[in-house]
Amino acid sequence: MTLRSSRGARLIAAFALILLVAGPVAASGLEHDFTFEADELVLVNLIGKIRVEAATGDDFEVHVEVRGSDAEPDMITVDLDTGRKSKLVVEFPIEEHRTYIYPDLGRGSTTIWQPDQDGDSGWWSKLWNSMGGEKVTVKGSGRGLEVWADVTLRVPADRKTSVYLAAGDIKATGIDGKLVLDTNSGPIDVTGHTGKLVCDTGSGEVKVADIDGYLLCDTGSGEVMVENHRGRALKVDTGSGGVRIDGADTEELHVDTGSGAVTARRVKADKAIIDTGSGGVELQLDRMGTGRFVIDTGSGGVNLTLPDGASATVSVDTGSGGIRTDVPGAEILHKERGELKMRVGDGKTRVIVDTGSGGVTIAGR
Repeated sequence: MTLRSSRGARLIAAFALILLVAGPVAASGLEHDFTFEADELVLVNLIGKIRVEAATGDDFEVHVEVRGSDAEPDMITVDLDTGRKSKLVVEFPIEEHRTYIYPDLGRGSTTIWQPDQDGDSGWWSKLWNSMGGEKVTVKGSGRGLEVWADVTLRVPADRKTSVYLAAGDIKATGIDGKLVLDTNSGPIDVTGHTGKLVCDTGSGEVKVADIDGYLLCDTGSGEVMVENHRGRALKVDTGSGGVRIDGADTEELHVDTGSGAVTARRVKADKAIIDTGSGGVELQLDRMGTGRFVIDTGSGGVNLTLPDGASATVSVDTGSGGIRTDVPGAEILHKERGELKMRVGDGKTRVIVDTGSGGVTIAGR
């Protein structure tokens, strides 16, 4: 059944019970569909998978399937507020149940705490205000309510969409428009996106490929992998986790990781900053503009490859570790233990490499 909601209407939709067959055992599920017009949509879910796909028409399409051995009609509802800026919240019974079983977590678990209402005005506070409660625990097995909601969202072109998920994974494919994907715990995977893209996870890896537009990836803990990006800026921030970039053409590259190695190959950039508290850095430049290029690591070696025809003044400082250079035609301006300054071409671009502990290698094509 498809429900088309009138603009401004507020709907509380309970789900119709259907029978599903999953593997060798029978399971029950609940499904519902929504179709509506909007310029912008905010989608919020507590537990489950979210799949974001391109719509064929001008309407948002949302399919919600509630699953789990404890799923019953009316256990989970959908609060839909439509308008030019619409909001859809999948509401769990957290006032009665604080522990949930989500088998996809395996042996893992996550605890979601009620945010500071005075200091946090973000999406999780808004979700919690609408649902009530102090904390929720989600684990792969054991005692608890086994129920979750999988959501498929189809997005029209040139719309703004924000997806917020507490526990589970998000995948998006072929979206054209501004897209924000935010999960408290779980991975994010995006392919073939055009427009501004923000991926934020408290714990989980982020994988993005074939992105045309501004890109921001932020993880509290988890690896970030970027393949084939083109856009004004590519920014990556991880508290703990490695960063791998393979193919980027951008005005600004900015990578910041508290702990984790950074590998960036086939990079074309006008300027770049790579900062890691602990971890080696490899930067392979196919093109460099006239902005500043800075590599700073507290502990870890650095391997920098300059492009053909590079024009740069390179300064290297390492607290502990050797310095090697293999750049054809480079002029050494200064060299002593732990320090090096050299000019390549006419030296227009400034390159600064600083490592507290680790060797440094500068090479040319």
